[in-house]
Amino acid sequence: MKNSKSLKLRSIGLLFAFMYFANIASAQDKYFITFYGSNDYVPGHAFVAFGKEDATAGMSISDGVWGLYPNTKMNGLKSAMPGENEVPGVVKNEADSAMQENSLHGIMVEVSKTEYNNALAVVKKWKKEGKYEALKKDCVSFIIEVANQIGSLNVPSRAGLEVLPRFYILKLIENNQ
Repeated sequence: MKNSKSLKLRSIGLLFAFMYFANIASAQDKYFITFYGSNDYVPGHAFVAFGKEDATAGMSISDGVWGLYPNTKMNGLKSAMPGENEVPGVVKNEADSAMQENSLHGIMVEVSKTEYNNALAVVKKWKKEGKYEALKKDCVSFIIEVANQIGSLNVPSRAGLEVLPRFYILKLIENNQ
């Protein structure tokens, strides 16, 4: 009788241990990418934020808030002039800037780990290239390339008012409601 009771307790203990570890194993990290549009200045700005929920640590982790800029305002104006081409550009981490707080529009998308890593690879690629050209290699172009890494996202073409960052993000939101 004593052995039977001991065996039952041991079995229950093993069952709880199995359930506990199975629960931990089934808890998976979640990955999110958020696209923002701001109208803080003409012509506006588009940028992207990366974040994940670490199931094991029980915390959220940011991998940055990234936007593409010309290296100087003068170069930004220069790249918009007829006959001008690429100027030096810089991808900035805007996590501490007021741009994110002042953004007018945004859309958050849950993505797979692969999509998340592929999108972060786009950020690294653009940082390395260090180029900017209005309407061709600008903040909206940067956002489009990041967005194209997400299979479930309906990424709009860039035409009409959607050449401007704020309106492009509004179209991205509309296409994915």
